Amino acid sequence: MVSTLFDLSHQTGNQRTFAPELVRSIGMGPIALGEIIDPLLEYYELFGDEKARILGVGLAYYCVDASTGFFDENGDVAGDQLYRSGISVLSGAMRAARLTQDAALFARGKQIHDRLSSYVTGYGSTPCTEPACSNMELVYSAIHLAETVDPSYYEQIDRYVRNQTTEAQFLTKNEWKRELAHEGRITGEEFRWVFGEYPDTLDILPYDYYGDDVLDKSEGGFLWTDFSEHRFVPASLMLCCSGHAMRSFHLVAEKMICPTIRGFDVNFHYSFENEYAELISYEPFEGKFTVIPEQDTQEIRVRIPAYWDKEQLHVYSEQGEVQAKTEGNYVVIRNAEKGQEIQLLYPLESHITEENVFRLADHVPCLQFKVRVEWRGNTVMRLLDHCSDNPKMIYKHRSKDAIYGGKPMKISGRINW
Repeated sequence: MVSTLFDLSHQTGNQRTFAPELVRSIGMGPIALGEIIDPLLEYYELFGDEKARILGVGLAYYCVDASTGFFDENGDVAGDQLYRSGISVLSGAMRAARLTQDAALFARGKQIHDRLSSYVTGYGSTPCTEPACSNMELVYSAIHLAETVDPSYYEQIDRYVRNQTTEAQFLTKNEWKRELAHEGRITGEEFRWVFGEYPDTLDILPYDYYGDDVLDKSEGGFLWTDFSEHRFVPASLMLCCSGHAMRSFHLVAEKMICPTIRGFDVNFHYSFENEYAELISYEPFEGKFTVIPEQDTQEIRVRIPAYWDKEQLHVYSEQGEVQAKTEGNYVVIRNAEKGQEIQLLYPLESHITEENVFRLADHVPCLQFKVRVEWRGNTVMRLLDHCSDNPKMIYKHRSKDAIYGGKPMKISGRINW
């Protein structure tokens, strides 16, 4: 496949691309060409295939160049390109920049990331209303930024995954109400979008067409979601939504505990367990985080989120308070023993932010309204504006009684979301 793609493409300077007629035929729009950059570079790193490197890096230069018409000089998606497709270029471009050590390419990727994420609410609601997919792209590119130039990008990753990505999961078909959902029909080979203002006297609806058990099969998957509700539109329960959501969870799990020469770093704060340590999070109900190393460890570094007050952060073990040091955005615990229960305690107060909600109009993100959001830490407790009683409503289960009775759940090998 790599060889075929390479032979179909051509090189111009440091850029590589395909014939215009081939690019125009891409289903998600020409800019979606950039989606293959990351897998090409992954293939190169695994197997050393030089064609994969040349093609992946060349496509990165091509896609982010303002003269190709995909992104403008400010980093916005240009012309009639899809926001969702544009955002899919990011992780590949950032990976190419790290591979080539090209500061200009890295700066351009960061500019595009910051611009496109400026249209996303603090908790991860995207203007394209496809957060499971678009958030994954932002999470992946933010990891590159957090690991290289600015650890504060871990905050963005945590807020998106902890909230909107998780809330996009379709947990029960009981929320499916035909009269509240957008509807569509299939006529012969033609698929036509039909929205909620049309009567539901259409001959064949998609869920009827695919069988009565489609909702049963969809439980546990992920779907389109706006700032406050699940969006049921034709094809909204998509395999790509579920795959991308699981990839976001995997990326966070992969970067949760990172080994170092003298021990390990903890970059995210969930209940989690692997060969290095067990982590227990008590958020959003209590400002408490526990680390239990699986072996004697010379140095444990725990990232301090923006909402932890360094001045009021205390570290305890069974022997009493630990005199830990702070280095940058990390608190450092030294000479920890196997099985030692290290507790980090900090105030966890509610606070309210005002978020801008954008929607796409003719492919352009436009400010629709503002919504006040109540948080505890990085967790959205509830939305204070533009709410409804629809069964599609999300962010309505943040209570001690609803989540594990207010007690942390220890899950070996997976994240407690």
